[in-house]
Amino acid sequence: MVWWSRQGALFCVAVAWLGLSAARAAPAERSVRPCPTIEQWRGALGEVALPSGWRVALAGLPDAARVRLLDPKQRVVVERRFAGSDCQARAQAAAIVVENQFLPLIYRVTRRRAIAWELSVAGGLVGLPAAPLIETVFAARLAEHWLLAVHLAIAPRQTLYGVRERVDLLRWQSALSAGYRWSAGRWSLETTLLAGLEWRRVHGRELIDADVRWLARPMLRPTTGLLLRLGPRFLLNLALGANIFPLIDRYRTVDGQPIVETPYAEFVALFGGIYSFGPSSGDLQ
Repeated sequence: MVWWSRQGALFCVAVAWLGLSAARAAPAERSVRPCPTIEQWRGALGEVALPSGWRVALAGLPDAARVRLLDPKQRVVVERRFAGSDCQARAQAAAIVVENQFLPLIYRVTRRRAIAWELSVAGGLVGLPAAPLIETVFAARLAEHWLLAVHLAIAPRQTLYGVRERVDLLRWQSALSAGYRWSAGRWSLETTLLAGLEWRRVHGRELIDADVRWLARPMLRPTTGLLLRLGPRFLLNLALGANIFPLIDRYRTVDGQPIVETPYAEFVALFGGIYSFGPSSGDLQ
C-alpha cells in the first residue's frame, strides 16, 4: 500500500505540472496569432501596385506589425513597425506608409538608376542670311535631369554675299553636348552646351587657288530649349542658341581682293520632336 501511495502521489504531481504548463502555454499560443491577419492586410492595401522586382514584406508580430520594403535584389531598403492592440488599425497604418513613403522612395531610387534614351529630329534656321538647318540628336538622359548627346546636322546651302562676288557654303556639323533639364508638370526647360566641328564645302568662282575648298572649324553652341510633353514618350522642343567659332574664314579673289568673311557667332533656331525609349519616361518625372 505504501508503494502504491508513492506512485499515486507522483502521478498526481505529474498531472498537476502538466496542467500548469498547459495553462501557461495557452496565452502564448493565442499571442502567436497573426495581427493583422492576411485578410486585414489585403483589405487595407487594396490595389497598390509596385514597380517590377520591388516587394513589400508584411508580418504580424505579437507586439507590433512589421512592414519591410525589398528592392529587386531582395535587400531590405527600409523597415517600419506599428504597435497597438487593434490589428485593423495596424494594417491601415501600414497601408498609409506603403502609399505615402515606400512608393515615392521607389520612384526616387528608380529615377537615379534609370537611363532614358531620346531621339530628336528638328529643323530650323541658322545664320544671316538665314539658311535651313536639319539636326538629329541621340541623347542619354541619366540621373533624372542630366543629358549627354551626339549631334549631327547639315545646312544644305548658305550664300554669303561680298562686294563683287558671292560664296556658297555647304555645312555639316558633328558634336557632343551635355545638358540639364528642369521639369514641372508637362513643361520642361533645358540648357545645353555643344562642342564639335563644322565641316564646310566652300564654292566661289573667284576664290584664290580653287573653286571648291574643304574646311573644318571648331565650334561651340550654348542653347536653351522649351519642351512640352504630349505623352509618356513624346515631347515638342523649341530651342534657341548661338554657334560660336573661335576661328573665322576670309575669302579673297585671285588678285587678293577680299570677298567676304564668316562670322564669329550666328544665331540658331530649331523646332522639332523628341521620342523617348528604354525606361518609361514616367519613371523619370
